[in-house]
Amino acid sequence: METATIQPQRSFLEKAITRQGTVLAVHHWKPAGICEIEIQLPRVNMASWTTPPHIKTRVAPFTYRDYTPAKWNSKYGTCSIFIDTDHEGAGSNWAQHLNANDPFFYVGVDGTRQKVRDGDHLVFLGDQSAMGHFSGLQQLAAPGNWISGVLHITNP
Repeated sequence: METATIQPQRSFLEKAITRQGTVLAVHHWKPAGICEIEIQLPRVNMASWTTPPHIKTRVAPFTYRDYTPAKWNSKYGTCSIFIDTDHEGAGSNWAQHLNANDPFFYVGVDGTRQKVRDGDHLVFLGDQSAMGHFSGLQQLAAPGNWISGVLHITNP
């Protein structure tokens, strides 16, 4: 693991469209191939989230990936995202080289179309790349919701 992240320069266009947060901490789950990134997004109103959001994140020049916050704290403007790093790809490579205090560039936050209603029975079936989305749905669920499912992790 490198001690410093090399941050690619942002173009004039990217500087105009991206916002900036801060990476608070990075946790690599070994050998599971999962990276948990805690971030602070001071300009995001997390209290208004009624559906699991996704953050369009800059992972390389002109390369963006959507990540769903797995958990968040509206009071402090912080959230955590999980990234599957058990494969090659721009997002995986970016996550493996992040460090605390690095800037976190993103275009914006938008909701998904899955609204959790009181009394719903939520069934989750997915692989480790879906962990953040499932956790976000769980955080939005009311105490009366029944949640069950299976999450396949390559290296538990």
